[in-house]
Amino acid sequence: MPRERRSKATRTLTTLAELGIPEAMVVRNRPAQPAAAALAALEPTAEDDLAFALEALGLDAGMERQFFYARPDRQFRADLAWPDKRLLCEVVGGIFTGQAHGSISGVLKDIDRLNTATLRGWRMIRVTPQQVKDGFAVHLIERLLTEWEPRLLAEADGDK
Repeated sequence: MPRERRSKATRTLTTLAELGIPEAMVVRNRPAQPAAAALAALEPTAEDDLAFALEALGLDAGMERQFFYARPDRQFRADLAWPDKRLLCEVVGGIFTGQAHGSISGVLKDIDRLNTATLRGWRMIRVTPQQVKDGFAVHLIERLLTEWEPRLLAEADGDK
């Protein structure tokens, strides 16, 4: 006979089962690390939100996700890229928690990535998840895609 109330662990098991994650991955009424990682991977990220917004506005022409660019001894990945415009976009997460891009090693790696991209003729913009959420990132990318020559951007800003 089914129980009226289900515990949080049972709800978790139901959710995992609905997602096709085997019960064997659940230990002591808590999802094991692989199951938790699988659930977290299903959550949309700020990068996903940005890509969706750009697609909805028709700004995804020529856009590639998880774009790889390299130097001879190292390969880098950008969240979004427009190779024909030589434009890279990185959504910088973890800056307030000290994770990923916010850690000391992450900042040092980002400096190396930005310099490598610049030396290879790429322009890289970095936006925060908050800028994705409030629309600033989409506005910035739209501007760079439509007025992408530095001369046009300078003229639009009133510079000579």
